[in-house]
Amino acid sequence: MKIQDKSFYPTIHKPQTNFKATVHILDNGTHANGLCNFAKAVFKNNHIVDNLQLHRVELHPKYEGVKMLDSVEDKLKELLSSDKLKQGDYLTFLGLMTLWAENITDGIKDVLGKNIKIDANNIKTNKDIIMKLLQKLCFEPQKYLDKFDYMDDYKKRNVSHTYNVIQLINQLQQKGVRVFLPAGHGAEHAIKNLIKQNELSNELYKYIATGVDTDNAIQNIFKEADRQNCYKFNLLSLCNANIVNINDRYGKNFIFSSRDGFATTSSRGVFNFTPIRNKNGTVLGYSFHDTKTVEIPDEEFAGRDTVQDLNKFVGLPVTDLISDDKENLIFKKLVKKGLSTNKLPNKLYPITEVFDENIINAKKMKLLGCLTNREQDKIFDINPQGQIVFQKTNCEGSDRPSVVSMWGTCFATVNSIAEHIKNCRKTD
Repeated sequence: MKIQDKSFYPTIHKPQTNFKATVHILDNGTHANGLCNFAKAVFKNNHIVDNLQLHRVELHPKYEGVKMLDSVEDKLKELLSSDKLKQGDYLTFLGLMTLWAENITDGIKDVLGKNIKIDANNIKTNKDIIMKLLQKLCFEPQKYLDKFDYMDDYKKRNVSHTYNVIQLINQLQQKGVRVFLPAGHGAEHAIKNLIKQNELSNELYKYIATGVDTDNAIQNIFKEADRQNCYKFNLLSLCNANIVNINDRYGKNFIFSSRDGFATTSSRGVFNFTPIRNKNGTVLGYSFHDTKTVEIPDEEFAGRDTVQDLNKFVGLPVTDLISDDKENLIFKKLVKKGLSTNKLPNKLYPITEVFDENIINAKKMKLLGCLTNREQDKIFDINPQGQIVFQKTNCEGSDRPSVVSMWGTCFATVNSIAEHIKNCRKTD
């Protein structure tokens, strides 16, 4: 499919060097828009990429973020047989083919007749038998896929093409194409489900934003996820590409890092998304590195409509937006009477001034901050610079104001490619 949007083919100024980098991205939808904007910013900041090309693959008709593997296979075949993809080029498929470890266990039993319990700790040692399972599903899809829906948790994603996709990636590597793939986030779904079941969302946000684990609640969730063997494995990690894990801003494993041992490298994939304003307070765009540089213009940000309520407060001086004693008193009276506070001035209200202590404790408000908005649906905090911050979008655990948490092995993969290109240029 030919791309009409020429913004995905930026001409980027580069230093004098004989090394020319072309990066190919397989993706589509809003995920592609966000990742391409991020990639363009990363590559432009480092003056390292001559050409960034997006190759669109089909999306699942029901799950917008899920890519169809038959389409991925077709695109890889096309690139492999064309002159679009050359030796030394970089390629990444910013998607996953995930399967629960328990379902891999069941598949090995049902398809291969072997009793091997798969978990995060032994997946790597059982690579060969998992490849045999995928080969069977590929060569005899009707025999198995019609019987075992659990082998495709998104249903009709064409999981039978996984084996061929892996083989094509290996062929590209042999051709001299540098393939980088995201490792995935094996325990993410299990952790989030357990967090929801145990009503520990505020504790999770507190832990991500500050590193403080209230009453060891999050560590206990990790242990329970392990006990239940709730791990989702990215089957594409079985290929011979560079498999990229996610680090936090300190270079350590992020809370949702893969831990199955297939990652061959890692890079930072955790960023706060800070609104950058002009002197009049208008949001010009967003930065994922500092509080001054517009790295993604506001008009290019796909999620701009979803952050407008946060933009009214985040990053602004708290002294300009905090309520006064009279407004606090009115707020408190309305709460006691069970009436709406939505028509009060659009400011932030100290929770200890407008709520009784029992309400604050019951809703665990103090875990996330000290201020609430008039709609009572958000809790804000104040950083040491006196700016308003929203801890639910503070994934990098810093004081830098943020309206979006940008994290994922996809971001880490883009960063890893950038780091590899820089190293190549140093040795060119």
